[in-house]
Amino acid sequence: MATKQKLTLYFPPELLEEARLEASRQERTVSWILQKAWEFARHEIHKLPSADAPLRASVEQETRDESWCSQTG
Repeated sequence: MATKQKLTLYFPPELLEEARLEASRQERTVSWILQKAWEFARHEIHKLPSADAPLRASVEQETRDESWCSQTG
């Protein structure tokens, strides 16, 4: 059996209500619903760029631009 850890998460009220309704419909806990939602969505979420991806791309572009300028100057 997996160990359990307590974690407090904050959800928008609409999302939490939807999770509660689904949990009630399936006669499951909200925790179970959210765990299954993560299991189904994790592969898609891993495809998303990281939060700093635009910043990283910008820095890489600046580095290329500076390198080009130093080679042509």
